[in-house]
Amino acid sequence: DFDSLGYTPKGNVKVYPSRKDDTDTALAVKTAIEYGFDSIIIYGGLGGERFDHAVSNIEVTEYAASKGARAYLVSNGQTVTAIRNGKAEFSSGKSGYISVMALAGTARGVSIKGLSYTADGITLEPTDTLGTSNMFTGNEAEISVEDGILTLIYRGGGRDIA
Repeated sequence: DFDSLGYTPKGNVKVYPSRKDDTDTALAVKTAIEYGFDSIIIYGGLGGERFDHAVSNIEVTEYAASKGARAYLVSNGQTVTAIRNGKAEFSSGKSGYISVMALAGTARGVSIKGLSYTADGITLEPTDTLGTSNMFTGNEAEISVEDGILTLIYRGGGRDIA
Protein backbone atom coordinates (compact mmCIF):
# COMPACT_ATOMS: atom_id res chain seq x y z
CA ASP A 1 0.00 0.00 0.00
CA PHE A 2 3.12 2.25 0.34
CA ASP A 3 1.44 4.20 3.16
CA SER A 4 4.65 4.41 5.22
CA LEU A 5 6.78 5.15 2.13
CA GLY A 6 4.76 8.21 1.19
CA TYR A 7 4.74 7.61 -2.58
CA THR A 8 4.14 4.80 -5.05
CA PRO A 9 7.28 3.58 -6.81
CA LYS A 10 7.25 3.31 -10.59
CA GLY A 11 7.49 -0.02 -12.32
CA ASN A 12 5.74 -3.34 -11.94
CA VAL A 13 4.05 -2.91 -8.55
CA LYS A 14 0.74 -3.94 -7.04
CA VAL A 15 -1.01 -1.28 -5.01
CA TYR A 16 -3.39 -2.22 -2.19
CA PRO A 17 -5.52 0.00 0.02
CA SER A 18 -3.95 0.85 3.37
CA ARG A 19 -7.01 -0.66 5.12
CA LYS A 20 -6.86 -4.37 4.34
CA ASP A 21 -6.99 -7.77 6.02
CA ASP A 22 -3.34 -8.76 5.44
CA THR A 23 -0.07 -7.08 6.32
CA ASP A 24 2.18 -5.92 3.49
CA THR A 25 4.58 -8.78 4.24
CA ALA A 26 1.76 -11.35 4.13
CA LEU A 27 0.59 -9.97 0.77
CA ALA A 28 4.13 -10.12 -0.61
CA VAL A 29 4.60 -13.72 0.50
CA LYS A 30 1.18 -14.79 -0.79
CA THR A 31 1.99 -13.17 -4.14
CA ALA A 32 5.38 -14.90 -4.31
CA ILE A 33 3.73 -18.26 -3.61
CA GLU A 34 1.08 -17.55 -6.28
CA TYR A 35 3.93 -16.95 -8.76
CA GLY A 36 5.39 -20.36 -7.84
CA PHE A 37 8.29 -19.32 -5.61
CA ASP A 38 9.05 -21.85 -2.88
CA SER A 39 11.87 -19.96 -1.16
CA ILE A 40 11.35 -16.38 0.00
CA ILE A 41 13.88 -14.28 1.94
CA ILE A 42 12.61 -11.25 3.86
CA TYR A 43 15.30 -8.92 5.17
CA GLY A 44 14.58 -6.85 8.28
CA GLY A 45 11.35 -8.65 9.12
CA LEU A 46 12.24 -8.88 12.82
CA GLY A 47 13.51 -5.37 13.43
CA GLY A 48 11.91 -2.03 13.90
CA GLU A 49 9.75 -0.57 16.58
CA ARG A 50 6.68 -2.72 15.95
CA PHE A 51 6.99 -6.00 17.86
CA ASP A 52 3.49 -6.91 16.68
CA HIS A 53 4.75 -6.84 13.09
CA ALA A 54 7.70 -9.08 14.00
CA VAL A 55 5.29 -11.64 15.49
CA SER A 56 3.02 -11.30 12.47
CA ASN A 57 6.00 -11.93 10.19
CA ILE A 58 6.79 -15.12 12.11
CA GLU A 59 3.20 -16.16 11.43
CA VAL A 60 3.85 -15.44 7.73
CA THR A 61 6.72 -17.98 7.74
CA GLU A 62 4.27 -20.51 9.18
CA TYR A 63 1.74 -19.63 6.48
CA ALA A 64 4.39 -20.19 3.81
CA ALA A 65 5.24 -23.58 5.34
CA SER A 66 1.56 -24.54 5.28
CA LYS A 67 1.59 -23.84 1.53
CA GLY A 68 4.72 -25.90 0.86
CA ALA A 69 7.09 -22.92 0.64
CA ARG A 70 9.88 -21.71 2.91
CA ALA A 71 10.00 -18.08 4.00
CA TYR A 72 13.04 -16.77 5.88
CA LEU A 73 13.09 -13.69 8.09
CA VAL A 74 16.67 -12.41 8.25
CA SER A 75 17.40 -9.63 10.72
CA ASN A 76 20.21 -8.67 13.07
CA GLY A 77 22.18 -11.85 12.34
CA GLN A 78 19.24 -14.13 13.08
CA THR A 79 16.99 -16.17 10.84
CA VAL A 80 13.46 -17.40 11.47
CA THR A 81 11.78 -19.97 9.25
CA ALA A 82 9.16 -22.69 9.57
CA ILE A 83 8.76 -26.25 8.34
CA ARG A 84 5.57 -28.26 7.98
CA ASN A 85 5.46 -32.05 7.83
CA GLY A 86 9.06 -32.12 6.65
CA LYS A 87 12.62 -31.40 7.60
CA ALA A 88 15.37 -28.81 7.65
CA GLU A 89 18.95 -29.92 7.18
CA PHE A 90 22.00 -27.92 8.23
CA SER A 91 25.44 -28.58 6.79
CA SER A 92 28.46 -29.22 8.99
CA GLY A 93 30.48 -26.34 10.35
CA LYS A 94 27.53 -24.41 11.75
CA SER A 95 27.83 -23.04 15.27
CA GLY A 96 25.62 -21.06 17.62
CA TYR A 97 22.15 -21.45 19.00
CA ILE A 98 18.94 -22.71 17.46
CA SER A 99 15.48 -22.87 18.98
CA VAL A 100 12.81 -25.27 17.76
CA MET A 101 9.27 -24.21 18.68
CA ALA A 102 5.71 -25.31 17.98
CA LEU A 103 4.24 -21.81 17.87
CA ALA A 104 1.51 -22.65 15.33
CA GLY A 105 0.02 -25.58 17.26
CA THR A 106 0.86 -29.10 18.33
CA ALA A 107 3.79 -30.64 16.43
CA ARG A 108 3.98 -34.44 16.53
CA GLY A 109 6.85 -36.72 15.62
CA VAL A 110 9.55 -34.09 16.18
CA SER A 111 13.08 -35.40 15.75
CA ILE A 112 16.29 -33.46 16.28
CA LYS A 113 19.62 -34.93 15.21
CA GLY A 114 23.16 -33.55 15.24
CA LEU A 115 22.54 -30.81 17.82
CA SER A 116 23.60 -30.73 21.48
CA TYR A 117 20.17 -31.91 22.57
CA THR A 118 18.53 -34.58 20.43
CA ALA A 119 14.99 -35.90 20.27
CA ASP A 120 13.25 -38.76 18.54
CA GLY A 121 9.55 -38.57 17.75
CA ILE A 122 8.49 -36.24 20.55
CA THR A 123 5.43 -33.96 20.66
CA LEU A 124 5.85 -30.22 21.17
CA GLU A 125 3.05 -27.88 22.22
CA PRO A 126 2.95 -24.09 21.81
CA THR A 127 3.40 -23.78 25.59
CA ASP A 128 6.57 -25.93 25.68
CA THR A 129 9.97 -24.29 26.11
CA LEU A 130 11.86 -27.56 25.66
CA GLY A 131 13.22 -26.59 22.23
CA THR A 132 14.68 -23.25 23.31
CA SER A 133 18.45 -22.65 23.06
CA ASN A 134 19.72 -25.85 21.52
CA MET A 135 23.20 -25.63 19.97
CA PHE A 136 24.87 -26.63 16.75
CA THR A 137 27.81 -29.00 17.28
CA GLY A 138 29.64 -28.42 14.01
CA ASN A 139 28.19 -31.65 12.62
CA GLU A 140 25.42 -31.97 10.07
CA ALA A 141 22.06 -31.47 11.75
CA GLU A 142 18.48 -32.32 10.92
CA ILE A 143 15.20 -31.20 12.42
CA SER A 144 12.00 -32.87 11.29
CA VAL A 145 8.31 -32.95 12.11
CA GLU A 146 5.85 -35.62 10.99
CA ASP A 147 2.65 -33.69 11.70
CA GLY A 148 2.53 -29.96 12.33
CA ILE A 149 4.58 -26.83 11.92
CA LEU A 150 7.88 -26.04 13.64
CA THR A 151 9.34 -22.56 13.84
CA LEU A 152 13.15 -22.46 13.78
CA ILE A 153 15.09 -19.49 15.13
CA TYR A 154 18.86 -19.50 14.67
CA ARG A 155 21.93 -17.35 14.22
CA GLY A 156 23.05 -16.98 10.65
CA GLY A 157 21.90 -15.68 7.34
CA GLY A 158 19.06 -16.65 5.07
CA ARG A 159 19.14 -19.97 3.35
CA ASP A 160 22.03 -21.61 5.16
CA ILE A 161 19.93 -24.73 5.45
CA ALA A 162 21.48 -27.44 3.28
